[in-house]
Amino acid sequence: MGISLFVLPIVIAYVMDLILGDPSWLYHPVILIGKLINRLERFLGGLSKGKYFQGVLLTLTTVGVTGIFTGAAYIIIAGILKLTWLKILLSSLIIWTSFSNRCLGDEVKEVYKALSIRNIDYARTRLQRVVGRDTSVLSENEIIRAAVETLSENLIDGFVSPLFYATLGMGISCIFISKNIGYHSFMDPLSKNIGYNNFTESFYLSFAPVLALVFKAVNTLDSMVGYKNEKYILLGRFSAKTDDVFNFIPARIGSILIILTGIITRRNGIRVFLRDRRNHTSPNCAYSESAFSGILKIRLGGSHIYFGKMVYKPTIGEDERKIDFKIIKEAIRLMYASSLVNLIFFTAVILFFSIYKFN
Repeated sequence: MGISLFVLPIVIAYVMDLILGDPSWLYHPVILIGKLINRLERFLGGLSKGKYFQGVLLTLTTVGVTGIFTGAAYIIIAGILKLTWLKILLSSLIIWTSFSNRCLGDEVKEVYKALSIRNIDYARTRLQRVVGRDTSVLSENEIIRAAVETLSENLIDGFVSPLFYATLGMGISCIFISKNIGYHSFMDPLSKNIGYNNFTESFYLSFAPVLALVFKAVNTLDSMVGYKNEKYILLGRFSAKTDDVFNFIPARIGSILIILTGIITRRNGIRVFLRDRRNHTSPNCAYSESAFSGILKIRLGGSHIYFGKMVYKPTIGEDERKIDFKIIKEAIRLMYASSLVNLIFFTAVILFFSIYKFN
């Protein structure tokens, strides 16, 4: 078994995302996860338990169902496919659905285009598709800042974190395959009964797609119920905290690699990053925002209206340059460049780990 099994799925998924994004014809797994969340929320709402306990059940059930369904589907399909390159493709397809660089870049690019022709109203409308705040009264400068903020935050949520968990899954696969542990006790009977001997490989390779979609389930929960408003302050608290935990390590690794990207392109954002990386109500968001802010030399953060209420947040960075809509295009380029640096880093980790385990 070659190391291509561990490296190629992530690289192919990355390329697929850059080329295809989230095509309208694809019934995206996030849609299914969202429907599951909605149904569970309605069902749990009928229980006599408190809202916080309902939120715990909502999170655990959503994550559990997503992980079990993804794992079972992968093992069965990959086991039937037999050919290794088809298993690589199947892993790539699932991991691809957890990436959203192209979709985010295209959405924010529409905001840039609207501002380039001075259509502020349309820019607000397009921006509303990718942010949670009220955009109806934002000025041009505020639109630009919000666009950069969503690029920096969603680079982590929409790419670095699922990449991290796919990498972690590949690492677990390497360990299982190299040590040949935990399989024979419960997978041999399945392989023999169905008549295929390659369910071993399929089981071992299921960890990366499973962990990538489990993260997606956690992140979708946070985006749907993780709000601090009257309806979700208790129900969504556990989901929000779970998302914070899942993003904790990826946000820090990804932000350091964003800073490295800036250095490669001769833009040093280290000073702002070190100073302002904790200037947020979230334990993770300010890391990537401060990296973008320092590299682009603009101020981000501050207070905004969410669901009709003012939410007070500290500012990040400084206005070292005049705010201009062209900054959005620079931020999009920084997002794509940073995603490539992250891809290189994490695939290098998989490569070296797999070489170490099999030599």
